[in-house]
Amino acid sequence: MKIKSTLTSILIWVIAVSSFAQVTGTFTDSRDGKIYKTVTIGTQTWMAENLAYKPDSGNYWAYDNKQKNISKDGYLYDWKTANKIAPSGWHLPSIAEWDTLHKFLGDNNAMVYTALIKGGKSGFNALLDGCRDNKGSFYMAGTLSYFWSSSFSGDNDAWTFCCMSFGGVANILTTEKGFGNSVRLIKD
Repeated sequence: MKIKSTLTSILIWVIAVSSFAQVTGTFTDSRDGKIYKTVTIGTQTWMAENLAYKPDSGNYWAYDNKQKNISKDGYLYDWKTANKIAPSGWHLPSIAEWDTLHKFLGDNNAMVYTALIKGGKSGFNALLDGCRDNKGSFYMAGTLSYFWSSSFSGDNDAWTFCCMSFGGVANILTTEKGFGNSVRLIKD
């Protein structure tokens, strides 16, 4: 009986993910003219690329401090800066909005990872572009992406959404607010 229930759940997920009509588009950031790909997943419209906006103030970095990485990976922002840089009509997703995405894509860390990575069925195209720790070291490019949420988890930490190639999982966890993580915005 348990096998039948598990198979039914997997079948429902496969049908849901493969049958939703992927609505794609673009958004032009009026602040700098950059054009971003977008994708609607369930009822949410997401930027299908990392934010690459260079703010006038705050903490942000190009991976490995190499400007050439910005065009593909966007900037890595600390949490405080990430909460202030969304253009009009967009916002940094809450952890509840990340959870909605996770549930829509099957609520299974391995299945969600497969749907979100570049070339995955969702169109989200997570690049596994690494992060920057609060001491200034860059690491894990090619193996993971941390995406900020607007939700804090205490004085020093905030909730993030993570895609990791080792183990092939996507899940929610906390990260120190001083880390440099990617930003994916969601439409208001």
